[in-house]
Amino acid sequence: MSQNTILIRGTPEGPIAKEWLTDAALLPGMLIEFASATSIQVLGEGSNPAQMEIMRVVVEGGTCAVDGTYAAGDLVPFITPGPGDEVYAYATHTAGGTIPFGATLVSDAAGFLMDTGGTAIGDQAVLAVALEAKVLAADAIGQMKVEVL
Repeated sequence: MSQNTILIRGTPEGPIAKEWLTDAALLPGMLIEFASATSIQVLGEGSNPAQMEIMRVVVEGGTCAVDGTYAAGDLVPFITPGPGDEVYAYATHTAGGTIPFGATLVSDAAGFLMDTGGTAIGDQAVLAVALEAKVLAADAIGQMKVEVL
C-alpha cells in the first residue's frame, strides 16, 4: 500500500474525526456503523445495508498505521466523509476481476464496498464511485481510491 492516509481530499474544514470502542477487529478503510451507545462494529453485522445512506470510514491513528489492524476493545478513530470527499476504502469482488474506474459501489454487508456491475441491487444505496480501477482475486479485498456520494 503506497498511501499513508485514508482521507485523501475533503472539504476545507474536513470531516469531523470521532473515536469509539470497537466490538471486533477493524482495518483502516473499512465501513462501520454504531453497534450501541458506546461501540462501533463492521457495517452490516447488525443492520440492513440497503438502508445505509451515510458512509463512516475507519482511519489510521493512535497506535494503528494505515496498513495496521485495530483489535476488539480498541478506541478506533473514524470519519463520516461528505459528498465529494475522496478516501481510500476497502473493496471486494466476489467473482474476482476488475472493479473499473467510475464503478458505482455499495456496501457488501461485511465492512467493504463492492461493484454493482452497473445494475441496481434492490434499494441499496450507492455510497461511492471508484476513482481508479482495481483488480481483485475472488473474495479478496483491497484498498482503492473512491469518491463519496
